[in-house]
Amino acid sequence: MIFTPSEDDFYPEFPHLIFFQNGEGKLYFDATHYLEQINNPDYLSTDDFRERFAFEIEALCDGFNLSGEEFSVVNSQTGHVMVAECGEFLFLSYVDRRLVPYLYLRIREMFTLGFTAGQTNRNRKFIQNQI
Repeated sequence: MIFTPSEDDFYPEFPHLIFFQNGEGKLYFDATHYLEQINNPDYLSTDDFRERFAFEIEALCDGFNLSGEEFSVVNSQTGHVMVAECGEFLFLSYVDRRLVPYLYLRIREMFTLGFTAGQTNRNRKFIQNQI
């Protein structure tokens, strides 16, 4: 499958999480690239991710009407494993388990306060108020 880079910069907090579109316009991120760019312990791999999170991946596939083959595919140009956009936070929590409590707190804020803001927005607002 051939992918073209997405124009959008989705998460400045994760600069190595690069998104691409396939020929049908579906978004994927390059999981192989992400693992290559971070301080990746040898035990982290795309195969291990799929194995450890098989239950969660199946739930995402059901929720987003994807087959298991559509969830992760190989980029025929690079040989990299591309993961469907809906798997981004699951993958990031595989790489860094500290993301799970952070997401929990943001979701709890959203439900209890009616809104939430990520650190990037908070930092931008703080900087703007200081100028």
